[in-house]
Amino acid sequence: MNLPLLTVAIRFEQDVVLARRRARQIAKLLDFGGQDQIRIATAVSELARNVFQYTSGGRVEFSVETGSPDRFRIRVTDSGKGIADLDLILSGGYQSTTGMGLGLLGAKRLVDDFDITTHPATGTAIVLWRSLPPGTASLSPARVDHIVQALMREEAQNPFEEMQGQNQELLAAIDEVRRHEQALTELNLALEAALARAETASNAKTEFLANMSHEIRTPLNAIVGLTTLLARTDMSPQQQKYVSVLGQSASSMAILVSDLLDIGKIEDNKIVLEAIAFDISDVARRVVEMAAIGLGKTDVQVTFESSLDEGAHFIGDPQRIHQILLNLVSNAIKFTIEGTVSVTVAIRSQDTHGAVLEIKVSDTGIGIAPDAVLRIFDKFVQADSSTTRRFGGSGLGLSIARSLAERMGGELSVTSTVGLGSVFSFTLPLPRASVALPLNAPVVVDSIRAMPDVSVLVVEDNEANILVATAFLEDLGCRVRAVRSGMEALACLQRQPIDIILMDIQMEGMDGFETTRQVRAWEAREAQKRRPIIAMTAYGAQGDREKCIAAGMDDYLTKPIDTKLFGEVLKLYG
Repeated sequence: MNLPLLTVAIRFEQDVVLARRRARQIAKLLDFGGQDQIRIATAVSELARNVFQYTSGGRVEFSVETGSPDRFRIRVTDSGKGIADLDLILSGGYQSTTGMGLGLLGAKRLVDDFDITTHPATGTAIVLWRSLPPGTASLSPARVDHIVQALMREEAQNPFEEMQGQNQELLAAIDEVRRHEQALTELNLALEAALARAETASNAKTEFLANMSHEIRTPLNAIVGLTTLLARTDMSPQQQKYVSVLGQSASSMAILVSDLLDIGKIEDNKIVLEAIAFDISDVARRVVEMAAIGLGKTDVQVTFESSLDEGAHFIGDPQRIHQILLNLVSNAIKFTIEGTVSVTVAIRSQDTHGAVLEIKVSDTGIGIAPDAVLRIFDKFVQADSSTTRRFGGSGLGLSIARSLAERMGGELSVTSTVGLGSVFSFTLPLPRASVALPLNAPVVVDSIRAMPDVSVLVVEDNEANILVATAFLEDLGCRVRAVRSGMEALACLQRQPIDIILMDIQMEGMDGFETTRQVRAWEAREAQKRRPIIAMTAYGAQGDREKCIAAGMDDYLTKPIDTKLFGEVLKLYG
């Protein structure tokens, strides 16, 4: 049943203000909350203003409908020209210029139900409904009569006072928006400060890792180098055993240090990949030789097989691929008490531009339980705690290997059976090198002794590392001169002929970068030949190689220096 409450005629602008005031007044009498009172009054104001602006007049009828639920009903009518393209208007795609198009969507969003009919001849009728608030008293005849009487007793408020009230509401809304804007500004400032702190922390972490790399690798280089030199001397069987264990421990320490530094680079997204031509079969073959010798197991046979054409070259990062494979092969040997570890290199698929290579590392070791396979590539995770106690390791190697593989566009996966062994599969898409390069066979340091005419200047401020480098070079037949600072290096170059310079990076006073720039400047001034300068750094951080090349160096070795690689680099430049 529809029970009328009040009707407001719309002819003048103040009638629009009055209709809004009456709408809010009735909403209050019907127990609507403050926000709902404003919404209802705003909807009525939007539609009443359309009547005033676009038609010759109309009216707003307020009533209530009894039922389930009881509802507040508002009907706005006019005798105008109607609304063209009503469907487009209600969809938000069009706004009429001939009828009550303005404000329709806003009013519709503020109520529960909305109905509109329009005709060019008879005008437009719009009906709005809002359900009464839960818990309000039912619309009995007595209550409706009470509302009507209250409206009749209420004196009409001055329209200007009503407009002033609306302005106060608007000012309050603007103030609320400003408070939100201020809060947002403060939040943005806090976020910027947090970002700055995070960047500072990241830079501090990077600097810390670089310093720790130097502090750890420098003495480690001396340990590895002196152990290698000691192994070449005459020793008793017991001394040989001690030195062998020392060498294996030093190698394990070097791998652990690299893992700890690399995980920081990966987390900070600071791993830089190279794109150079290389022979992946040669890389894998060297890994097998290094791992088999380094771990020193006699009960494990390590085999290697490649189905690639000899001398086939691809474009990629051989150093990172070497790192992945060394981790996989070392793990396979470590977790195989006795039996075999086999490494195979094959092409899974190919086209004229490149190939998807697959390297498998299979072992007959202890295997991995099914539940452990799911988390074996997580950081700091091993199969179980007994694995750490029995075999050692940081639990970082496989996580780093998978991260590197994925960064190169490849995949690293594993299948395993407890007690039978595991198969790690590393697939990697690589473009072919445009021109096949000659196959570089592994070079063993002991075989490089034909360098008697090569004069090498070692620029290094650590006495232990000077001892190691000098011994290696003399073992190769080189003539060695060692200095402890950049200034001494410049003075030495002016006094005696030097063929190759081995340059430490971090030195007191003038560092290796500045020393190299000074050497290149002196060579240019004096029309001297360009001498190869090889960096020997204990940093190994992102961008170090690029910094070395930019400073004028020709190559780059990371401490602890690998004796085989040391010999190969010298052979290349000597």
